[in-house]
Amino acid sequence: MAEEPSTPVIACLSPQTLQVICLEYISENLHRLCVLRKHGEPMEGLQFRIPDTILNMELSENLLRKICEKRKISDVELMLFSNPNATMLKRVWLSSCNVTRRGLRALAGHKLVELDASRLKHVSLEDLLDAFGKHGLEQIKKLNIGWLEVCNRGYLTAHNEDYLVRELAARTKQLENLDISMAGVETLLFLDTFKKVPLKALTVFHTSVDFSDTLLLRDIGKFKTLQHLDISMDSKSYVFVEYSADTFCKFLEQSPAMCLPQLTSLDISGNRQVKESSLKVFFDGRPQVRFLGLTQTVLCEAEFLTDDDHVDYRPNIKVTGHYTEEQIMEGLRRYTNRPTYLHQLLSCLFDKTHFLEHSELDTLQHVVNAMKNYPNSLGIQMAGSACLYNLTKYELSDGIHVSKLTEVINIVLDAMTVFPEREQLQNNCMLVLRNERILHDVNFDYLRASQLTMQCLRQYSDMSMCRTASIITSILVHKLTTEQKATLGTTRVIQKLIDIIAMKAEEYSVNTLLKMTMKILWSLTDELPGICTTFINEGGFDLYLHILQKFKDEAVIHKRALGVLNNVAEVKALRPRLMHNDLLALLHEALSNTDIEVAYFACGIVALLIGDSQPWTMRIPRSEFTHILYDTVLRWGDYTGRLVAYRSFRPILSLLQSQNHSSQLWAAWTLWHTCAKRPERYCPMLKSEGGFAVLHLVLQGENCKSFPHLKDVCESILRIVEKHRHNKR
Repeated sequence: MAEEPSTPVIACLSPQTLQVICLEYISENLHRLCVLRKHGEPMEGLQFRIPDTILNMELSENLLRKICEKRKISDVELMLFSNPNATMLKRVWLSSCNVTRRGLRALAGHKLVELDASRLKHVSLEDLLDAFGKHGLEQIKKLNIGWLEVCNRGYLTAHNEDYLVRELAARTKQLENLDISMAGVETLLFLDTFKKVPLKALTVFHTSVDFSDTLLLRDIGKFKTLQHLDISMDSKSYVFVEYSADTFCKFLEQSPAMCLPQLTSLDISGNRQVKESSLKVFFDGRPQVRFLGLTQTVLCEAEFLTDDDHVDYRPNIKVTGHYTEEQIMEGLRRYTNRPTYLHQLLSCLFDKTHFLEHSELDTLQHVVNAMKNYPNSLGIQMAGSACLYNLTKYELSDGIHVSKLTEVINIVLDAMTVFPEREQLQNNCMLVLRNERILHDVNFDYLRASQLTMQCLRQYSDMSMCRTASIITSILVHKLTTEQKATLGTTRVIQKLIDIIAMKAEEYSVNTLLKMTMKILWSLTDELPGICTTFINEGGFDLYLHILQKFKDEAVIHKRALGVLNNVAEVKALRPRLMHNDLLALLHEALSNTDIEVAYFACGIVALLIGDSQPWTMRIPRSEFTHILYDTVLRWGDYTGRLVAYRSFRPILSLLQSQNHSSQLWAAWTLWHTCAKRPERYCPMLKSEGGFAVLHLVLQGENCKSFPHLKDVCESILRIVEKHRHNKR
């Protein structure tokens, strides 16, 4: 038996679209739905089992993206998209995926208009050009090749790729948007190649390009159709090249007629030496500008950008920075591939979200995305988990769909798994978990979460953290199957729980930690003889006997101690270990306890012990227990409260067949009480476990003839079951 858990509030789930459900299933079971076939030596790849399968463009692109998001893409999976007549692609996202030049060749037959090939660990720019050939990129309009080479060799060892970028420019004659962030280019002379089809957007974040006056004002500044320019830097990077203040000031102070006349978006984040006065000149002279990137600078604090009472304030301009929540949100949205920016922005967001009154779903999604994209970044996980707590705590979670909360918890569990030694991160994550709605209404991997919180309980000594871990585990353990509990309840876990309980008992400290650890142990011993044996072997019996003697006035402590001993008593082989005169004396006293819950569990132990056929040599006679137990159960009558939750009636049905009429009465009353309070759950359980046959057998026995109260209770159970069956028609 286990303590009756609190009743959860069932959350309303709006269903996902059929397409989303199907794509999720396909991406998770790709190798079961496809076959592995040769695509020319030595290349192997997946193909659909049905050869004539055709996916339209939307399905093809969404499936590929879903596989990439799950980090399940390699050359083998990419071959599934090698036939443009079967899987049509225009936009492809491969950022950070584990593909090589061979895999990229599968995409060469598609007429791509967008390609994100950033952060490919095993692909260089030269590989990309070779894979797509001279004509594979002819229709590309948006191309991201940032971090190629650099991501797997380091910035200092990157090859000079200027000549390769020039070759790329010659093959992408329709290119409008180019991102070469962190690439090894040192000049932008290749831009001359785009004179016939000028670029509209150029991102050269943190490259080694020397932005001299000539380059900025002549080569870039003369692009008449350029609308977005990103020449930002990462001032927190281990390699930091800061452009001279004079260069940027001259650039910003140029009139639109002379420099980038159509520019509407400029990102100079990380360039900390730029003067506010120069930015103001740029701002005033370009009313068409709609975006300014100013992260890692103090420029984002300028009054004309932040004070809506300022005479020059423009509400329609978006800014990234650390000064306002709007700036932070814009940064999180734009800088998904810049981890140092994300870390700083998340840290600032934490300070801005302490006292939220309403759920901020967009903010939550951006935090989740950042943590999902950088699972191994301690800074992002630390700051992100702190933000998640601010965004979901207390009633804020009520305004968040349960599917989104599931995503939040999965991110939190991943962080706990990756950084088990980081105490503050573990604490942040558990604070997110310790939320009533999350713990009761949200579906996630309860076993994994329980193992991680138990690991914190074992590993850390901070009392506040241990208290949080015990509260979470005490709720989650009720959601586990018997098999999962067996997995969780290792010897080391049981030892730790016993140690904590012993420590608190020695301190005579009736606090949350003691109550929750006892609750966990009660649940773990339910219907698990192996864990019950471990409990006894690790000194649990002596400890609990001491607790029953010491905490006589604490009903909750008594109830949970007796609950564990009740579970132990259900194991026939362990009953001799409970035959102790001091325990029986305590049980004798507890049978008449005015708290019916304490009396109920004490009666359960006594019923199991006196109902056994083993010889009785204890100080208090079996007959005395038999008499008191019978009278005690009769006094309960129609008790209206709920006492206990059962996963199975097998131990009760076994006791109902005992020769001891008092043991039978307690077992019958238990069946009657549970079926009367929750017939929808327990009537089917009673039927499925053969309870009807046992009840009829008992009714035909001698004890029912000699003890009419036993007969009445058994007949009442059958009437409840019959009423439930009739009501279901």
